[in-house]
Amino acid sequence: MTAEALRRIADLYALDWRARALDAAVRQLLREQKSLPKLQALHDRLQLPRRRHPEPCWPPPD
Repeated sequence: MTAEALRRIADLYALDWRARALDAAVRQLLREQKSLPKLQALHDRLQLPRRRHPEPCWPPPD
């Protein structure tokens, strides 16, 4: 999941990088149309329950 989250974050940064030369209003529109759905998808993905280790694996049980 970490690699997936980092890839998604990199996608968000890439969108912002490409928009850096645009007018502020156009950047805002681009963020609303392109970045916001990606950010919401990342948030939703991070909210899913953990499947491999539903319980903390550290400290070890007694």
